[in-house]
Amino acid sequence: MAKFEFLIINEKTLNILKSLTEPKNFNELLAIIKGSYGTLKDYVDGLIQRNYIREKRMKVFPYKRTMTLTAKGKKTLKIMETMP
Repeated sequence: MAKFEFLIINEKTLNILKSLTEPKNFNELLAIIKGSYGTLKDYVDGLIQRNYIREKRMKVFPYKRTMTLTAKGKKTLKIMETMP
């Protein structure tokens, strides 16, 4: 049986993927995306769980989260950018 995975792409999700073409920490992403901390955190956590974004967390203070696109995220972004 085939297994399908769906990702609902809205403007915020697409902007997050576009912003992560280079590694960024969460605060840099928040400054680019503009919105509430909680909403962005929910979007980013969802993309991490679905393996579109890879995250590295610092183990010492200031505990920054550095995020980059995975191969799956890059492929999705490439497809979305070609659509009208």
